[in-house]
Amino acid sequence: MISTAASERSQTPVGASLEALVGVPAEDMYLTAGERTGGLLVTMASRFATGTIDIIDINPSLSVAISDFTTPGHALTTVMDREVVKLNFQLSGGGQFDLGEDREFRVAEMTACICYQPPGMVKQERYRPEERQVAATLMCDIPFLRTLVEDSVSCLPSPLQELMTGVPTGYFSMTVPGSSEMLAAAESLARKDHGPHFRQLEVQARPFDLLYHFFRRVQELEEGRSGRLKLTRVDCERLEAARSFIERYYSQPLTITRIARHAGMSETKLSGTFKERFGCTVMGYLTHTRMERARHLLRDSELAITQVALEVGYEHSGNFSTAFRRMYGLTPRAFKHH
Repeated sequence: MISTAASERSQTPVGASLEALVGVPAEDMYLTAGERTGGLLVTMASRFATGTIDIIDINPSLSVAISDFTTPGHALTTVMDREVVKLNFQLSGGGQFDLGEDREFRVAEMTACICYQPPGMVKQERYRPEERQVAATLMCDIPFLRTLVEDSVSCLPSPLQELMTGVPTGYFSMTVPGSSEMLAAAESLARKDHGPHFRQLEVQARPFDLLYHFFRRVQELEEGRSGRLKLTRVDCERLEAARSFIERYYSQPLTITRIARHAGMSETKLSGTFKERFGCTVMGYLTHTRMERARHLLRDSELAITQVALEVGYEHSGNFSTAFRRMYGLTPRAFKHH
């Protein structure tokens, strides 16, 4: 893992290994001790990225990186110098990751992704210009991760079983919709307004919450698929197109008919296979996308509640308030002033 023990409060230039991990030139990053977490705070200010990555060693086999940055659209090139499994919990933003030889995957807001990237593999990360990227990423040694799930490997999907029991032979990734428990744990790690008490305890505990809820989520989705017809590659591509369409046009008055037409599927097939693939209905995913975007706007902007409602596709603020309270247990006004 990344050692944070030697970090000091004075700004320290970044070494080459961290430059390869983050993808920003060393001269454009500085290290300080993270006052909130006790970890290593990487501050970036360059044409590639602006913001911070807070890296904390939980134990010798597990680290967590809390990212909060924007980019102007340039690709970030990163290289892992050791064998590690990453679990990324994306709270805001998202991007496209290219590993060459037609190997790529996408990370979207409100999703969780597990990825094995062999040592030396080069990854190009591309983000939407000036879109805020907020995420919590766990970096686990494989033997450590195996000890945590060895009693339940048989209930995992085949690719994960192979990763947990065999010798990895190449790149692997799997993305699942984020559960409310996952997103709440990641949000707790990422928030900057935490009170003065028990922050160190929280930082040490939350990564294990994330691991537990991720593997439970994967297990639940796998159990839901058992006994069903397997989706074809074309089905999966069309369902990804439907999900991407929702994430891009959630502020518009979307209907099942419009989404199905874009994805090249019948409404019946879209409705039946979307839940099998992503664990929720089409309209449920649309509502979740809108509510998560609303939550970020209420938290990070000065927009009035009526403006937030319009931004996320609600013409009437009353309908927006009802949907928001149903999902989070608070009205938008109460959340904004919480």
